Amino acid sequence: IGNPDLIPFLKDILDEVCDLFPGEYVNIGGDEVKTERWHECPKCQAFMKEHGMTGEQQLQRYLVGEIEKYLLSKGKKMIGWGEIFEGCSDPSTTVLSWRGTETGIKAAKKGMHSVMCPGHWMYLDYYQTPQTYRREPLAIHRNWYTTLSKVYGYDPLEGVPGNKREYVDGVQGNLWGEYIPDQAGLEHMALPRLAAVAEVAWSGNRKTDFEDFRSRVAKVLLPLYEERGYNYARYEFEEPAPASDTLRILCIGNSFSNDAVNQHLGEIVRADGRAVVVGNLYIGGCSLATHWKNMTEDLPAYTYFKRFGTEKLTSVKEYRLSDAITDEQWDVVTLQQRSGHSGLPETYEPYLGDLVKYVRSHTKARLMWH
Repeated sequence: IGNPDLIPFLKDILDEVCDLFPGEYVNIGGDEVKTERWHECPKCQAFMKEHGMTGEQQLQRYLVGEIEKYLLSKGKKMIGWGEIFEGCSDPSTTVLSWRGTETGIKAAKKGMHSVMCPGHWMYLDYYQTPQTYRREPLAIHRNWYTTLSKVYGYDPLEGVPGNKREYVDGVQGNLWGEYIPDQAGLEHMALPRLAAVAEVAWSGNRKTDFEDFRSRVAKVLLPLYEERGYNYARYEFEEPAPASDTLRILCIGNSFSNDAVNQHLGEIVRADGRAVVVGNLYIGGCSLATHWKNMTEDLPAYTYFKRFGTEKLTSVKEYRLSDAITDEQWDVVTLQQRSGHSGLPETYEPYLGDLVKYVRSHTKARLMWH
């Protein structure tokens, strides 16, 4: 941002965008900005000093404000994620409130437009149930889930003053594709939760209770999904019992303590309600890459079994990694995720793609990251 050529460069891009797309809105994104580079950049620091800025977040606010003014001069309206809120000032700008509802409420109170899409209700790439024995496919955020009932129960106007509700334009269901391998996976994550998003958006005060909605989905939509061959999620319409009274978790890649279970899997463990046994497939200090190498070379590793709530080992078993993963006793298989990365891990380590595919194809356990 301290580079004087940046703003003209961005304006050139926006000129092309505005020429290509006749709609009134231009979405600039603006979320999850990493300011570390700005902190290290001499030009950015000099720009901040010149303009009396005391923190890098003010750089983002400045940039958002400049882009907003330019789009307005082009006859366009700006829209972007919640992080743009502090930098925009025109009432025509729309904020997408995704990190909770607070930003959307603040925008409405300020007389600005908002679209409510808070993650814990409107993100359809989260797991769909807390019960690990449901054996859901790999999804983002190991501890977060949006059940059909949770999506349907969301009220986008909660907390918005009555005289400001006109500024809430609606809701948005977000379904990111990092962990979705194909069309069938997309359908599984979207259906029938997308129907709940639609009813939240369109029903207003006429929305019924969840059981009424659930019965209508079962009567009308599920037969339609079946007819068209959609791979829809059946979790709210089936009641499978867990295979045992113990939740068994296999952790691959590092040693897993009680604190780690609480930190990474605590919400899932508490929601499941069963006694927990954790198996660590672990060779002292080795990486996930080493485990994959052992698997491909069919070398043995050790599994240490711990009962959750005590550090005492209950048993130690020599396993070949391939045998450990395909063992049907596991409800959950977790893989160590490298710190500092987000998104589908297959994109940043070549071996991880092969490992994920292998685990997906050789076990029915719920696959998660820790």
